[in-house]
Amino acid sequence: MRTFSESEIDRAWEQVGSAPEQAIQDLAGNQPLLLGYLGNQFGESLNEEEYATLLFMVMVIHHLVAKHYTLPPFDIEFFETIAEENYSKYEEMGRNRWEACKDYFFQSYYQEDLLAFVEDFTNREDESELSDIGMEIMFVEAKGIIDYYHRSLD
Repeated sequence: MRTFSESEIDRAWEQVGSAPEQAIQDLAGNQPLLLGYLGNQFGESLNEEEYATLLFMVMVIHHLVAKHYTLPPFDIEFFETIAEENYSKYEEMGRNRWEACKDYFFQSYYQEDLLAFVEDFTNREDESELSDIGMEIMFVEAKGIIDYYHRSLD
């Protein structure tokens, strides 16, 4: 999968943000198993704002990738293998070392700008309802989606 520029990511963000209903319909139509996975895994474990944030990030990632590639059907088992790799590193580093864990994930990452987009969404310091653990889960899951598309399309 080719590397996406910051300007391409910004355009995808704007497009999804201006038509979220269309973006969710596109995701549901093209990757219904992915949408179902997110709902089953995180619909209750994340609070409403966290789940909406994760879903928005995934819609932007999906929109960006689908614009340039024909996507294969979502393979839950393959995705779970990728997610387990990311969570293993996350657990190995320890929650109290989250910044070091993120630094590790960024090292020589093939989609640095796309991962930076995810980091921006999971680093909110405003009055939002995003918990520390929720932000970490959202980051690891969104990174897993990027990794999944990268490996599926290469």
